[in-house]
Amino acid sequence: MTAKTKILPRGDAKKASTVGTERIDRRTIKPKTGKSSNPEFVSQMTYIRETTKKAVQKRLIDEDSGMDFSELVESLLAKWLKQ
Repeated sequence: MTAKTKILPRGDAKKASTVGTERIDRRTIKPKTGKSSNPEFVSQMTYIRETTKKAVQKRLIDEDSGMDFSELVESLLAKWLKQ
């Protein structure tokens, strides 16, 4: 980034600023990535016991597999569907 570059605050992400000849837009700096912006994924709310959630999160961290909660649920559901 040059001294003329201006990064906009979060609330102004849709706006862009022209400083000199540079036009900076937050979305061009960091594009949206992840499951929430991927059309193949949908959000699904479920009820589980808090103790179950905490135990699962702890085990995912302890196993250091890199898998997150949603990936675990996805794999378990896919496996169940194949039965």
